[in-house]
Amino acid sequence: MENKLIILVFLIMFKVGAQVSDFKHISFKKANKIASLHKGESLKNIATLTHKLTNELQTDVEKFRAIYLWICKNVDYDFEIYQRISLKREAYKNNPEKFIKWNIDYRKHIFNQLRDNKKTVCTGYAYLLQQMAYIAGIECKLINGYGRNSSINTNEINYPNHTWNAVKLNNKWYLCDPTWSSGFLNNDSEFIHQYNNGYFLTKPKLFARNHQPLNKKWTLLNVPPSNNSFVSKPIVYDTTFQHNISPTFPDELFLQYEKSQHINFEYRTENRIDLNKISLIYFDENDQEVLLPLSNVIYHEGIIKFYSKILKKGNFDVHLKYENDYIVSYMIQII
Repeated sequence: MENKLIILVFLIMFKVGAQVSDFKHISFKKANKIASLHKGESLKNIATLTHKLTNELQTDVEKFRAIYLWICKNVDYDFEIYQRISLKREAYKNNPEKFIKWNIDYRKHIFNQLRDNKKTVCTGYAYLLQQMAYIAGIECKLINGYGRNSSINTNEINYPNHTWNAVKLNNKWYLCDPTWSSGFLNNDSEFIHQYNNGYFLTKPKLFARNHQPLNKKWTLLNVPPSNNSFVSKPIVYDTTFQHNISPTFPDELFLQYEKSQHINFEYRTENRIDLNKISLIYFDENDQEVLLPLSNVIYHEGIIKFYSKILKKGNFDVHLKYENDYIVSYMIQII
């Protein structure tokens, strides 16, 4: 009975399922405009900047929105810092205590670079968001854990590599990732600002597709995924969050089917979807895109369903695309 009570208190405290749609009655136009008006402001005095961003706004969620959007649009990702941390992590892979000590010492440089040049890595983004939220009277946590994409933590979890935030609004906890909202590195490792609203107060089930916190309570899910199940899921991308299309079936990265067997696919979305913009592709031995046929395509009450088939044996990296953006990837063996 005592254990059941503890679980019940946990669920009440964390309000599982919180997401940005909870605030669909609130317009962010004013918050967005204020963030835009203060483009290029200095970080030498974050209390003053926070006041400028929030003093004309009434609700905590609007204040948090203005802070979040300003950070995402004004702070650059620092690839040189990321590269240095990665090299040190590799050098000290057999001595994690030494890496932790080095990393703690190196944080001073990270925060100085953030303050002076508005350049940082995920730790800096999350720290700045936490501090500015605190100044605005909003409770915000740093969450450490594993980030997953097509090149990191794909098949197995190696080491914690990412930091993001949880924020308390109207007595509920919400998840967000200011780093991945901000933009991306191009092929020349240059940072390109491209705001992605999909990582702002994201639905926990979708967020868990590529975020695994060290403290599992911060998944905000009734049943947090294990490390093994986290890396066994299909690969998702920033565009998955942008278009809010989440895979529900198949829900594994590695799949096996017989030649010409029907392969069923199902996705959930809260956005309006144009079925003509959905495609399923793989690349042949000449690196040419091959379009797979989609059959019995259905879109009803936020659920997209269809089936396809591959007519030859082999191993295929199969990708769902929407509007030419990669959404979900699978590794399919045809026997």
